[in-house]
Amino acid sequence: MTAVNGVDAIISARDVGEQVLKFFWDLASLNEDARATAAAGLVAELQSIQAEFSLSSAGSKQQATYAPSLMYGLKRLVRGLASGRQGARQGYALALSNLLADIPALSITEVLATMASELEVSGQAKGSEAHDQLLGQVFGYAAIIRSGLQIDQQTAVTCAEGLTHIANKKSFLRELAANVLLELTEQLEDTTLTHILEQESCGLKEWLMTSAVDASPEVLLLALRLWGLMPSTLLKQTGLLPSNVQPPSSGFFTASDMPKDAAAAAAAFFSEQHLQTVLPVLRGSSSSHPRLHSVWPTVFALLLPGFKAVKDLNAADSGEAGSKGTAAAGQLEALWTIVVQDLFTSSHERKALGFQLFTILLPFLRPEQLPVVFSTHFLRCFTNNLTNSKTYLHSSAQRCAQRIVAFADKTKATPRMQTALAVALQGVGGHGFDKLTRTTTVAKLLQNLDAASLEPYVQRLQGHFCKGSKSGSNSDDDEEIQKARQVAVEQMCNMAAITTVPASVKTAVLKFLAVHAFFVVDKAALGKGKPKEVKAALEAQPAPSAATRQVCAARLIALLDSATKAAQAPPGPVSVNIKKESKTKKRKAAELVAEAAASAPTAEAVQAARLETPFLTEIVAFVSKVQRTAGVSLAAELPEEMDAALSQLRESEALAANKLAAGVTGVQAQQVRSMVGLMRWLQLYILSDPAAAQPDVAADLQGVFNGAFRKSKPAADEPHWMDVLVDILLSLLGRSGDALPFGPLREACEALFRAFADQVTSQGFADLVRVVQQPPEGQADEEEDDDVFEDDDEDMLAGTAEDGDTVYAAQSTDDDAEEDEEDDEADGTADDAALNADEGSSGSDSSDEEDFDDDQMFNMDDKIAAALRVMARGGANARESREAIATFKFRVIGLMEIYMKKVPTSPLLAAAVPALLGALTGACQQGGDAALAKRLHALLMLFAKGHAHSVPSASGASFAD
Repeated sequence: MTAVNGVDAIISARDVGEQVLKFFWDLASLNEDARATAAAGLVAELQSIQAEFSLSSAGSKQQATYAPSLMYGLKRLVRGLASGRQGARQGYALALSNLLADIPALSITEVLATMASELEVSGQAKGSEAHDQLLGQVFGYAAIIRSGLQIDQQTAVTCAEGLTHIANKKSFLRELAANVLLELTEQLEDTTLTHILEQESCGLKEWLMTSAVDASPEVLLLALRLWGLMPSTLLKQTGLLPSNVQPPSSGFFTASDMPKDAAAAAAAFFSEQHLQTVLPVLRGSSSSHPRLHSVWPTVFALLLPGFKAVKDLNAADSGEAGSKGTAAAGQLEALWTIVVQDLFTSSHERKALGFQLFTILLPFLRPEQLPVVFSTHFLRCFTNNLTNSKTYLHSSAQRCAQRIVAFADKTKATPRMQTALAVALQGVGGHGFDKLTRTTTVAKLLQNLDAASLEPYVQRLQGHFCKGSKSGSNSDDDEEIQKARQVAVEQMCNMAAITTVPASVKTAVLKFLAVHAFFVVDKAALGKGKPKEVKAALEAQPAPSAATRQVCAARLIALLDSATKAAQAPPGPVSVNIKKESKTKKRKAAELVAEAAASAPTAEAVQAARLETPFLTEIVAFVSKVQRTAGVSLAAELPEEMDAALSQLRESEALAANKLAAGVTGVQAQQVRSMVGLMRWLQLYILSDPAAAQPDVAADLQGVFNGAFRKSKPAADEPHWMDVLVDILLSLLGRSGDALPFGPLREACEALFRAFADQVTSQGFADLVRVVQQPPEGQADEEEDDDVFEDDDEDMLAGTAEDGDTVYAAQSTDDDAEEDEEDDEADGTADDAALNADEGSSGSDSSDEEDFDDDQMFNMDDKIAAALRVMARGGANARESREAIATFKFRVIGLMEIYMKKVPTSPLLAAAVPALLGALTGACQQGGDAALAKRLHALLMLFAKGHAHSVPSASGASFAD
């Protein structure tokens, strides 16, 4: 028995028609069209039944308003909102909304009353049952709002109270409830909306007043969408919106043609200070993973003029550009660096959110914004997940890669964007992006890179670097300008690092970095006809800070190194793929292989290419020229001894260049070039970091040059020039804790050592072994011998010839590329080169060394010990000190490997084995270094491979044993 408006009526499923029941079953279909058809049919059938009921009851005394079948349908529709069966909620909500719209007699009040009775969550309801009931209530409110009926104030209050209650009760329903609330507010009159916002019982006011620390993304969504509709008193109490700024118009987020009156509001909202305030709220939006939270389209609508959520989110999914609006300067950059960038170092859900935001923002980026979005954090996360198919975010990274490829195809008509994108993708390793995505995206972009398209790009970056502060201050650049300048420097360096970039563009970037790293320009004293790079430095206002100059110096050295290596790379041999074909084809393929081998570069060509440094030569000459220019001075004044050292290096470089110009060839030419290369690098390192430089290196290098090439015999109280050279290299390789890239200096030292390796004396080689033999910090040194070699070993390898000249190691090879070849002719040539070097440069005899006192004899040992002590004190803690000393040992082992390859038959190697074995034993003991032990083991195995028979015995056992 069911009471229907005062009339008792008995109604059940058997009393309604079979056609009506079929409609209810189809409402739960997963097919959207089937649900729509069923909803329309059900509403039409109930509408017809209600019309007949109204006509039949018009002349009677019956007070019933609704037909029993209509009330049966209403209750069943309301109960169906809580059903989790297939698409029941969507279908039943659609039918309920159409029922309200098409049957005027059915009131919203009746629907709310039915919802209250049928969807009430009792205290005995279990978790899943309560979840279904609350979700059904949300769908019921949404059906009422979407019916299109006029909603009065009382109905609006009831709906708002119910939705806020549901949101507060279940967090996973909060976003859905907030979106339904927004649909409600869009249909209310201004007076009704103001009443709801000010009504305490509705709960909406309490939501909007939540502090930024406790607020959820749904609160921010409501605050943004209601920004222009809030009363001024409530607006002042909302902590998620910037204060003292004109809010957007009331229709900003809902108008079909979005008004453009939100510039001030957007600037305030996307300021760094406010973004820090809402940062926890935006991070919390990852709770909707894997779906994008509703707050983000609203944020993008404020950020990107003309952004339409549905259109532009679909465009992002298809890889096409959506609206043409772009963010105002600095706003997108602030959003990305403060909010989005850190997502890539957080949880999987937040990384996935970061990838989603990337795909949406990509079509709206300007060229200057690409390096901000293609940040280090993003590229690292993107590359890691793209390369490993087993990672949780591999599919997300794949979607990003597809968007990048599509975006690159869209930029064909805009060279500026192509250049910026090619530079941005260098963070994935240049062509590494093509390998990962199996496309030719980067290759196509690089095809269009020429001087004509790159020079405007470089000039624009240089303009960004030189641009002064907004306040016009002439003081050193503040943090904001410093960051902007570092971004411009990174962009220029990434672009110049591309191998296909013309040399003229690379040179322009290198000169720009050199000027702003080392010099200041006085406009009043600067004359006419000066280099354009010097005149351009006047535009950098305010002047670059010391930190910015340090960045320029570091990037100058790194870029110069990469450009030099790219220019030095010799053409490789032609590769031929021999497949399993007929004998004729195999024979032809073998002939092609032979031709390719014949055309391969020789060892001499490889070595010559390594020593040719066109970029280094040009930049060092440019720096020297600028320093001599009137009106130009060093930004950091050099100490007197460092200034003298710089001048001496330039003099020695000029002498060496003159010797090359005189026509020296062969081994001696390689030696001169390697020494010139080290001198040039040292000049840049002195200017970049005078405090870390060693002033006595310049004078020592000049002495080495005189001893090696001018045939000058050292005085009785001076060490041999080759020992001095080893000392120089050790002191340079001992450099640690440097902000500058060390690779170029290390490689220059190794190149110089390689060129003179066949002239290393027993004393010089002993210095190398002493460094490696140094026991680890904290490890007891049981045997404290002053000499690395035993006395017998010293006598064996320090033997003298009849004429009194020191006998150097014989049979040196021309290059390490031939280390495994046993060519008698090559060995003979190397023998001649070694003998010629001995005749000219080995002027010191054994009696000279015997006349040294202890201080003179072990002068090198003192310097090595001093270097080790500096490294031990230089670290912030004991671990850093140990790492610095271990790094020094690795570098010295590198020199020993070079010597072993260059002079494989030297008796110095055999004599050093006991000491190296001792160092290996110490590295393997407790407190030792496993990596060092592995490196020493490899070094000893390299020697033992072909020289086990020549190792002298030590402590009754030989190395061969």
